[in-house]
Amino acid sequence: SPALRSGSTPDSVTISNRTKTVLLIMPVSKDQQLPDYSVILKTTRGQVVLVQRRLKPRVSDQGSTVPIRVSAALLTADTYKLTLHGQGAETAQDFYFKIVRRG
Repeated sequence: SPALRSGSTPDSVTISNRTKTVLLIMPVSKDQQLPDYSVILKTTRGQVVLVQRRLKPRVSDQGSTVPIRVSAALLTADTYKLTLHGQGAETAQDFYFKIVRRG
């Protein structure tokens, strides 16, 4: 969801029972463009849902993004924190979103 952003109010992402994969597109600030990224997806209660490493950014005129594919079966109706960390970077970016399931 391109609407994914950091902030105090998490964005809602609605997925149906027919959804197989959710593609999260994470923006990367220009001063943090690195060759590899890792992500950790957790519920806000701390349960780890997904860890991916060695993700490559996609660079375009609009800036860089890191695409993350998540099996919809892993995403229950909950609020999540996705942490994006550039390999070798000292800081990480956190993004929050809420999953709403619809039949």
